[in-house]
Amino acid sequence: MATTRFWSLKGNIVKALDYVLDLKDRQRKTGGGSYIETNMTTGSPALAGYMMKNGQTSRNNKNVGYHFQISLPVGEGDEQLCMEIAREWMDRISGGQAQYVVAVHNNTKNIHAHIIADAYLKNGKQWKFKWAIENKRFRAVADQVCREHGLSVLENEYSKGMTYKEWMDRNEPDSKHAMLKKTLDYVIPRVSSMEDLKSYMRAVGFKVYDDAEKKKMDENFFEFTADIKIIEPQPNGQYHIRIPYDRECHKIEVDPTEFEWIKENKTARVRIPIDKMLNYYDKKDCFLDRRSCAQIKGVFEDKRKKGRKDLRFKVPESKKCIRASHISKDEDYSRQAIIQAINRNGRTETDPKIAAVIAHQNDWSYAREARRHLFEVTGINAQFQGKEFYKVASKSNYYKWKAAQIEKRLDRMHFRNLVEKDRQNLNGLKARRAELTAELKECQQSLDQFDRELQQLMLDRVEDVTKVDESVLAKRIEDTKGPLLENKDRLREMINLYDQRINNVQYLQKQEEKESVERVRTR
Repeated sequence: MATTRFWSLKGNIVKALDYVLDLKDRQRKTGGGSYIETNMTTGSPALAGYMMKNGQTSRNNKNVGYHFQISLPVGEGDEQLCMEIAREWMDRISGGQAQYVVAVHNNTKNIHAHIIADAYLKNGKQWKFKWAIENKRFRAVADQVCREHGLSVLENEYSKGMTYKEWMDRNEPDSKHAMLKKTLDYVIPRVSSMEDLKSYMRAVGFKVYDDAEKKKMDENFFEFTADIKIIEPQPNGQYHIRIPYDRECHKIEVDPTEFEWIKENKTARVRIPIDKMLNYYDKKDCFLDRRSCAQIKGVFEDKRKKGRKDLRFKVPESKKCIRASHISKDEDYSRQAIIQAINRNGRTETDPKIAAVIAHQNDWSYAREARRHLFEVTGINAQFQGKEFYKVASKSNYYKWKAAQIEKRLDRMHFRNLVEKDRQNLNGLKARRAELTAELKECQQSLDQFDRELQQLMLDRVEDVTKVDESVLAKRIEDTKGPLLENKDRLREMINLYDQRINNVQYLQKQEEKESVERVRTR
């Protein structure tokens, strides 16, 4: 499919033609001038712009011409085919009346043609058209020409654009319940046991809590873990432990021999003989009575937080547990229902891909890739995937990021050193910039003088005042105007560079003056 673009030209049409002919770069984009043609009577593309300009001197028209572009698909066609398609396209959209210059550029992945067309047709009439109306026709003609030459064409179909709400709904990340449902729907048919399901989900980053996994406690002891928030060390070496979720904040007294820190000053394990009598206190540490450990164990179990039984999950990057029975309102994902579904599937072995992830569950990189694969095949849209942490999580990416930070710091140091040197030579920079500006002015004057002389030669040639061969004029443009345009661009780049260096120094001086004034005011 060939793509098309077009613009109206204002001002000097010769400058637009100089660009497409690539005079300033010695016509490298056009194969040294091999892929340039015109259908104008002059025969020389380099002179066509002057003929267009001369023909518009006495006419009142804001548009001096038109700039068309047609690009071939990447990997299709060559320069000659592009030239032929551009000519046919222009002749068809103008009814064979357009006067134009075609220049094929091959400096990009897809070969494309620039076409500079005169604002006046061969019959002398002004070429006028409305872009909104002719846009579709121009593209349709380009597609027709491409079909005739065997190029691919993309069939355009009208489709209604999405509203902002529709776009947001499509790109909104999945909820935690939806992520769990999609994951379980993917894993349940592929595992042979409940243990493999839990192992796989843990390997890819989910947290699984199953009360059935809890080991049976010794019936002769009451054993539990306590958080530092409910532990109060006493001066006599004993510990007062508040009963969890008790509104009246009752406490029991625990002997140091029954108390052990699991994580220093964070979590402790308590193990009390079931037949022991314990001191019972209120929230102000006032003794109430003595109660048996079995009775206290019953109080603990009655006060446990509701909803902590059965199977629970945490999705990656989430702090909230979701009970399996609450994943979906329409389907049952309780522990018993999942086990029944696995048994109905009748798999004797777990899917090899799932088994491989379980086998590499201690390999974080492997597990991370497995999670990405899971999200891709299940269509899970997880918002946390786009966070910066996941972009630099691996060590290799981290070192690249760190190296880039160091490089930026070195660049800033190098920049400050250059600014300081320029500051000491500010007058020299300004003087050199003034010299370059004067050279640019002389170069522009030479270009203007050359254009005037060439335009006058063209007029004299049309009026038979003088006879000049077109090949001589074209050679003169290539040898004279090309180097002048190249020198003009070089001077502009140098002036911009000096402007930037001078501006950096002046900005630094202003900042130092501002800081100096502020220091004086604060004294």
